[in-house]
Amino acid sequence: MNRIKVVAGTLALHEGAVVQLTNAQVAPRRHKLEPIKGRRGTFMVRDQVQFKAGEQLAVDDLAPSQAAQVEFFEPQPAPGA
Repeated sequence: MNRIKVVAGTLALHEGAVVQLTNAQVAPRRHKLEPIKGRRGTFMVRDQVQFKAGEQLAVDDLAPSQAAQVEFFEPQPAPGA
């Protein structure tokens, strides 16, 4: 998972995305998330969720067009690695 901080606008994640969130982040989005068994604090997105600038989370994957909206806390693997 990639630890990120949203730095521009609103980041929208769509159905199928896998995220790690804090309890405070889960509360208003609970109806749009499905907990993943055995992975504490990790959820699969069932319906679009949005994160505003300043929010931090971990996400499995981002579309290339979304990379400009975030700051990565951990290095990204090289393509094809």
